[in-house]
Amino acid sequence: MLLNILRFVFNALPSLAGVLLATLAFALVFMKELDEKLKDKRTVRWCLAIVLSIIGLSGFISDVVQKAEEKTRAQNAEKEQRTAVDGIKGTTASIRGPAHCGY
Repeated sequence: MLLNILRFVFNALPSLAGVLLATLAFALVFMKELDEKLKDKRTVRWCLAIVLSIIGLSGFISDVVQKAEEKTRAQNAEKEQRTAVDGIKGTTASIRGPAHCGY
């Protein structure tokens, strides 16, 4: 049970990091201290927020796409394995032939 929870948290870390980075980017826009320091350079703050948002969201999206691809590959591998096993069963059945040998 605990191992499953830890595995879920570990697998969710890339998505979580992306979301936190994007949240940090949006927080940059509304920080009063940063607004006072960069009073004349408002575009710098917005550009930094946009870049961090893009990095965070792209990391999140990349992780979601990668997990979907892994799931698809696993399903395809399972189908190929079933097909191969069914083929082997059919081959062995045809090799055995009828129950009598005719000797």
